[in-house]
Amino acid sequence: LHRDLQRVDERVGAEAQSFARLLERLRGKREWGIKLWRRESKARESIDSISASLRQLGREIEEAPPGKRFLLEKKRETMRTEELRAASKRIAHELFATLKRAADAAVSVPLPSVPAGERVLLLHAAFLVADHSFQAFQKALGEQAARLQNTGFEIEFTGPWPPYHFTTADDDE
Repeated sequence: LHRDLQRVDERVGAEAQSFARLLERLRGKREWGIKLWRRESKARESIDSISASLRQLGREIEEAPPGKRFLLEKKRETMRTEELRAASKRIAHELFATLKRAADAAVSVPLPSVPAGERVLLLHAAFLVADHSFQAFQKALGEQAARLQNTGFEIEFTGPWPPYHFTTADDDE
């Protein structure tokens, strides 16, 4: 970016106060990454237990006479796709909101557009967490992971990372 040390000094000097504020704001904090995945086959198997409407429809199917049962089972297959989509959005939103409350800052990273496969990425987020708050953040994450256990939704946790997602000029207030 710069041809010589003098130009580096000029650039850093011109923005020294901004850099100092940014470094102070990030002191004692680390970035942690979260990805929420949906494993298609397992999520399809467990969607009936996640969705109240599908549970209700299941009870109706059990009590229905054979002709009506057939039609309700067809309806259930259509509803499963819709409910899986709705549950995925809700779970991603709840996970992000819960972890954001336990962090100093949070950003959602745009998802790549890739064809759907057996494993679908629903959320990619970065959280800025103070070192002294990490246990609370980890506890919130553990509770979310336990809630999603055996549902086909999986949380991937990475870090610590340097706080790359929290160093933009917009963050420097």
